[in-house]
Amino acid sequence: MFGPHRQVTSALLAAALLGICGCSPQDPAAHLRKADAFLQAKQYKEAIDEYTLAFQIDPTLIEAYLGRGDARHRTLCFEDAASDFTKAVELDNSNGDAYLGRGNAVMFLGEYDQGIADYTEAIRLRPDSVTHRYRGHVWLRKDEYEKALADYDEAIRLSPDEPDNYHSRGMAWKEKGVLDRAMADFSEVIRLAPEMSYGYTMCGLVWFEKKEYDKAVAEFDRAITLAPQRPAAYKGRADAYEALGEPDKAAADRQEAARLGSG
Repeated sequence: MFGPHRQVTSALLAAALLGICGCSPQDPAAHLRKADAFLQAKQYKEAIDEYTLAFQIDPTLIEAYLGRGDARHRTLCFEDAASDFTKAVELDNSNGDAYLGRGNAVMFLGEYDQGIADYTEAIRLRPDSVTHRYRGHVWLRKDEYEKALADYDEAIRLSPDEPDNYHSRGMAWKEKGVLDRAMADFSEVIRLAPEMSYGYTMCGLVWFEKKEYDKAVAEFDRAITLAPQRPAAYKGRADAYEALGEPDKAAADRQEAARLGSG
Protein backbone atom coordinates (compact mmCIF):
# COMPACT_ATOMS: atom_id res chain seq x y z
CA MET A 1 0.00 0.00 0.00
CA PHE A 2 1.10 3.53 -0.65
CA GLY A 3 0.36 5.06 2.75
CA PRO A 4 2.03 4.02 5.99
CA HIS A 5 -0.19 1.86 8.13
CA ARG A 6 -0.16 0.00 11.42
CA GLN A 7 -0.67 -3.73 11.78
CA VAL A 8 -3.09 -5.30 14.22
CA THR A 9 -3.48 -8.90 15.35
CA SER A 10 -6.33 -11.11 14.15
CA ALA A 11 -7.68 -11.26 17.68
CA LEU A 12 -7.76 -7.49 17.98
CA LEU A 13 -9.33 -7.23 14.55
CA ALA A 14 -12.20 -9.44 15.61
CA ALA A 15 -12.59 -7.67 18.93
CA ALA A 16 -12.53 -4.22 17.43
CA LEU A 17 -14.99 -4.98 14.64
CA LEU A 18 -17.37 -6.51 17.17
CA GLY A 19 -17.01 -3.46 19.40
CA ILE A 20 -15.92 -5.45 22.44
CA CYS A 21 -12.70 -3.63 23.30
CA GLY A 22 -14.09 -2.84 26.73
CA CYS A 23 -12.80 0.73 26.52
CA SER A 24 -14.48 4.05 27.16
CA PRO A 25 -16.07 5.75 24.11
CA GLN A 26 -13.99 8.79 25.06
CA ASP A 27 -10.75 6.84 24.91
CA PRO A 28 -8.95 7.88 21.67
CA ALA A 29 -6.81 4.76 21.78
CA ALA A 30 -9.96 2.61 21.57
CA HIS A 31 -11.08 4.42 18.42
CA LEU A 32 -7.58 4.14 17.02
CA ARG A 33 -7.56 0.37 17.53
CA LYS A 34 -10.96 0.02 15.90
CA ALA A 35 -9.85 2.22 13.01
CA ASP A 36 -6.71 0.14 12.47
CA ALA A 37 -8.85 -2.99 12.42
CA PHE A 38 -11.26 -1.52 9.90
CA LEU A 39 -8.32 -0.42 7.75
CA GLN A 40 -6.87 -3.92 7.76
CA ALA A 41 -10.31 -5.31 6.87
CA LYS A 42 -10.49 -2.82 3.94
CA GLN A 43 -13.56 -1.17 5.45
CA TYR A 44 -12.27 2.27 4.65
CA LYS A 45 -15.31 4.41 5.42
CA GLU A 46 -15.58 2.91 8.89
CA ALA A 47 -11.84 3.36 9.40
CA ILE A 48 -12.04 7.02 8.41
CA ASP A 49 -14.92 7.57 10.84
CA GLU A 50 -13.02 5.97 13.73
CA TYR A 51 -9.79 7.87 13.02
CA THR A 52 -11.82 11.08 12.96
CA LEU A 53 -13.35 10.28 16.36
CA ALA A 54 -9.88 9.53 17.74
CA PHE A 55 -8.34 12.90 16.89
CA GLN A 56 -11.51 14.78 17.80
CA ILE A 57 -10.88 13.51 21.33
CA ASP A 58 -7.12 14.04 21.12
CA PRO A 59 -6.10 16.52 18.38
CA THR A 60 -2.42 15.70 18.96
CA LEU A 61 -2.81 12.02 18.08
CA ILE A 62 -0.58 11.83 15.01
CA GLU A 63 -1.40 8.16 14.41
CA ALA A 64 -5.01 9.13 13.69
CA TYR A 65 -3.96 11.54 10.93
CA LEU A 66 -1.52 9.02 9.49
CA GLY A 67 -4.19 6.31 9.52
CA ARG A 68 -6.93 8.47 8.05
CA GLY A 69 -4.54 9.70 5.38
CA ASP A 70 -3.79 6.10 4.50
CA ALA A 71 -7.49 5.19 4.33
CA ARG A 72 -8.27 8.22 2.19
CA HIS A 73 -5.39 7.39 -0.13
CA ARG A 74 -6.75 3.88 -0.60
CA THR A 75 -10.14 5.33 -1.58
CA LEU A 76 -8.36 7.60 -4.11
CA CYS A 77 -9.20 10.77 -2.16
CA PHE A 78 -5.70 12.12 -2.70
CA GLU A 79 -6.34 15.76 -1.77
CA ASP A 80 -7.89 14.74 1.55
CA ALA A 81 -5.07 12.28 2.16
CA ALA A 82 -2.46 14.99 1.49
CA SER A 83 -4.26 17.25 3.97
CA ASP A 84 -4.12 14.59 6.69
CA PHE A 85 -0.43 13.90 6.11
CA THR A 86 0.25 17.65 6.18
CA LYS A 87 -1.40 17.79 9.60
CA ALA A 88 0.81 14.90 10.70
CA VAL A 89 3.90 16.81 9.50
CA GLU A 90 2.77 19.85 11.48
CA LEU A 91 2.39 17.72 14.59
CA ASP A 92 5.80 16.07 14.18
CA ASN A 93 8.15 17.22 11.44
CA SER A 94 10.55 14.39 12.26
CA ASN A 95 8.05 11.68 11.30
CA GLY A 96 9.21 10.03 8.09
CA ASP A 97 5.88 8.26 7.53
CA ALA A 98 4.11 11.63 7.34
CA TYR A 99 6.37 12.84 4.51
CA LEU A 100 6.17 9.48 2.76
CA GLY A 101 2.38 9.49 2.91
CA ARG A 102 2.11 13.05 1.63
CA GLY A 103 4.58 12.29 -1.14
CA ASN A 104 2.43 9.35 -2.23
CA ALA A 105 -0.70 11.51 -2.27
CA VAL A 106 0.68 14.52 -4.11
CA MET A 107 2.34 12.29 -6.71
CA PHE A 108 -1.12 11.17 -7.81
CA LEU A 109 -2.24 14.80 -7.87
CA GLY A 110 0.52 15.55 -10.37
CA GLU A 111 2.43 17.74 -7.89
CA TYR A 112 5.73 16.13 -8.75
CA ASP A 113 8.07 18.74 -7.27
CA GLN A 114 6.29 18.54 -3.92
CA GLY A 115 6.42 14.76 -4.15
CA ILE A 116 10.19 14.84 -4.74
CA ALA A 117 10.64 17.17 -1.78
CA ASP A 118 8.55 14.96 0.51
CA TYR A 119 10.25 11.74 -0.54
CA THR A 120 13.65 13.37 -0.11
CA GLU A 121 12.78 14.35 3.45
CA ALA A 122 11.36 10.88 4.12
CA ILE A 123 14.63 9.34 2.87
CA ARG A 124 16.59 11.59 5.23
CA LEU A 125 14.43 10.50 8.15
CA ARG A 126 13.91 6.81 7.29
CA PRO A 127 16.11 5.69 4.40
CA ASP A 128 14.79 2.47 2.90
CA SER A 129 14.24 0.86 -0.47
CA VAL A 130 10.53 1.66 -0.64
CA THR A 131 11.02 5.40 -0.34
CA HIS A 132 13.82 5.41 -2.91
CA ARG A 133 11.62 3.39 -5.26
CA TYR A 134 8.69 5.79 -4.85
CA ARG A 135 10.91 8.81 -5.48
CA GLY A 136 12.21 7.01 -8.55
CA HIS A 137 8.62 6.75 -9.82
CA VAL A 138 8.26 10.55 -9.67
CA TRP A 139 11.58 11.12 -11.44
CA LEU A 140 10.36 8.71 -14.13
CA ARG A 141 7.12 10.66 -14.54
CA LYS A 142 9.23 13.77 -15.02
CA ASP A 143 11.33 11.93 -17.67
CA GLU A 144 14.39 12.33 -15.43
CA TYR A 145 15.72 8.88 -16.31
CA GLU A 146 19.16 9.13 -14.73
CA LYS A 147 17.73 10.30 -11.40
CA ALA A 148 15.08 7.58 -11.51
CA LEU A 149 17.71 4.95 -12.24
CA ALA A 150 19.88 6.22 -9.39
CA ASP A 151 16.98 5.82 -6.95
CA TYR A 152 16.15 2.36 -8.26
CA ASP A 153 19.83 1.39 -7.98
CA GLU A 154 19.78 2.47 -4.35
CA ALA A 155 16.52 0.62 -3.71
CA ILE A 156 18.12 -2.54 -5.09
CA ARG A 157 21.24 -2.02 -3.00
CA LEU A 158 19.11 -1.72 0.13
CA SER A 159 16.75 -4.61 -0.74
CA PRO A 160 18.38 -6.83 -3.37
CA ASP A 161 15.74 -9.56 -3.04
CA GLU A 162 12.71 -7.32 -3.67
CA PRO A 163 11.34 -7.98 -7.19
CA ASP A 164 9.46 -4.66 -7.37
CA ASN A 165 12.79 -2.82 -7.32
CA TYR A 166 13.98 -4.64 -10.44
CA HIS A 167 10.59 -4.20 -12.10
CA SER A 168 10.78 -0.45 -11.51
CA ARG A 169 14.32 -0.16 -12.83
CA GLY A 170 13.37 -2.31 -15.81
CA MET A 171 10.53 0.09 -16.60
CA ALA A 172 12.98 3.00 -16.55
CA TRP A 173 15.36 1.22 -18.90
CA LYS A 174 12.46 0.27 -21.18
CA GLU A 175 11.18 3.85 -21.35
CA LYS A 176 14.70 5.04 -22.05
CA GLY A 177 14.92 2.51 -24.89
CA VAL A 178 17.75 0.41 -23.39
CA LEU A 179 16.01 -2.89 -24.04
CA ASP A 180 18.77 -5.30 -23.06
CA ARG A 181 19.09 -3.70 -19.62
CA ALA A 182 15.31 -3.75 -19.26
CA MET A 183 15.22 -7.45 -20.18
CA ALA A 184 17.91 -8.22 -17.60
CA ASP A 185 15.88 -6.56 -14.85
CA PHE A 186 12.60 -8.20 -15.84
CA SER A 187 14.38 -11.56 -15.97
CA GLU A 188 15.54 -10.92 -12.40
CA VAL A 189 11.91 -10.27 -11.44
CA ILE A 190 11.08 -13.74 -12.80
CA ARG A 191 13.98 -15.31 -10.91
CA LEU A 192 12.88 -13.75 -7.63
CA ALA A 193 9.12 -14.19 -8.13
CA PRO A 194 8.54 -16.97 -10.69
CA GLU A 195 4.97 -17.39 -9.47
CA MET A 196 4.03 -13.81 -10.41
CA SER A 197 2.85 -12.96 -13.92
CA TYR A 198 4.13 -9.41 -14.31
CA GLY A 199 7.77 -10.34 -14.96
CA TYR A 200 6.75 -12.52 -17.90
CA THR A 201 4.42 -9.83 -19.23
CA MET A 202 7.20 -7.26 -19.19
CA CYS A 203 9.65 -9.65 -20.86
CA GLY A 204 7.02 -10.22 -23.52
CA LEU A 205 6.71 -6.50 -24.13
CA VAL A 206 10.47 -6.15 -24.48
CA TRP A 207 10.65 -9.05 -26.93
CA PHE A 208 7.87 -7.38 -28.91
CA GLU A 209 9.84 -4.13 -29.11
CA LYS A 210 12.85 -6.14 -30.24
CA LYS A 211 10.60 -7.64 -32.98
CA GLU A 212 11.12 -11.14 -31.58
CA TYR A 213 7.43 -11.96 -31.83
CA ASP A 214 7.60 -15.73 -31.22
CA LYS A 215 9.53 -15.12 -28.01
CA ALA A 216 7.02 -12.45 -27.01
CA VAL A 217 4.14 -14.90 -27.46
CA ALA A 218 5.94 -17.48 -25.31
CA GLU A 219 6.35 -14.99 -22.44
CA PHE A 220 2.73 -13.84 -22.68
CA ASP A 221 1.66 -17.51 -22.62
CA ARG A 222 3.48 -17.96 -19.31
CA ALA A 223 1.93 -14.79 -17.88
CA ILE A 224 -1.59 -15.89 -18.90
CA THR A 225 -1.07 -19.34 -17.37
CA LEU A 226 -0.16 -17.72 -14.05
CA ALA A 227 -2.79 -14.95 -14.10
CA PRO A 228 -5.55 -15.66 -16.64
CA GLN A 229 -7.70 -12.90 -15.13
CA ARG A 230 -5.34 -10.07 -16.09
CA PRO A 231 -5.81 -8.44 -19.50
CA ALA A 232 -2.32 -6.99 -20.08
CA ALA A 233 -0.79 -10.22 -21.34
CA TYR A 234 -3.74 -10.84 -23.67
CA LYS A 235 -3.29 -7.36 -25.14
CA GLY A 236 0.43 -7.93 -25.60
CA ARG A 237 -0.07 -11.36 -27.13
CA ALA A 238 -2.71 -9.97 -29.50
CA ASP A 239 -0.17 -7.45 -30.84
CA ALA A 240 2.43 -10.21 -31.23
CA TYR A 241 -0.03 -12.47 -33.07
CA GLU A 242 -0.94 -9.57 -35.35
CA ALA A 243 2.74 -9.03 -36.15
CA LEU A 244 3.09 -12.76 -36.87
CA GLY A 245 0.22 -12.62 -39.35
CA GLU A 246 -2.29 -14.52 -37.20
CA PRO A 247 -5.28 -12.14 -37.09
CA ASP A 248 -7.79 -14.69 -35.76
CA LYS A 249 -5.68 -15.39 -32.67
CA ALA A 250 -5.10 -11.66 -32.25
CA ALA A 251 -8.84 -10.96 -32.40
CA ALA A 252 -9.58 -13.69 -29.83
CA ASP A 253 -7.04 -12.23 -27.40
CA ARG A 254 -8.37 -8.72 -27.84
CA GLN A 255 -11.87 -9.97 -27.17
CA GLU A 256 -10.71 -11.68 -23.98
CA ALA A 257 -8.80 -8.57 -22.86
CA ALA A 258 -11.94 -6.49 -23.42
CA ARG A 259 -14.01 -8.97 -21.43
CA LEU A 260 -11.58 -8.79 -18.51
CA GLY A 261 -11.55 -4.99 -18.52
CA SER A 262 -8.69 -2.76 -17.36
CA GLY A 263 -7.52 -4.75 -14.31
